[in-house]
Amino acid sequence: MHLPPYVLHYVPKIPNKHLMQPGMAFTIEPVIMLERPTKYWQWDDKWTVLSDVPSVQWEHTVLITEDGYEVLTRREGEVI
Repeated sequence: MHLPPYVLHYVPKIPNKHLMQPGMAFTIEPVIMLERPTKYWQWDDKWTVLSDVPSVQWEHTVLITEDGYEVLTRREGEVI
């Protein structure tokens, strides 16, 4: 689910002026690192990034609805 509008994980130099609207879906992909990394490596796929510290990443897919949102990847019993 990496389609426009892109929701960046940082504050860009040029602000994104897109508004989330019903029917749009996007992912929230937090990354937690044990400490601040000193090195990064990017695979040839131009997508996968590795660091020199232990880390974990996961994601949820969120659908914007008329009434708010729905977490499409929520597991049964999971509290979000």
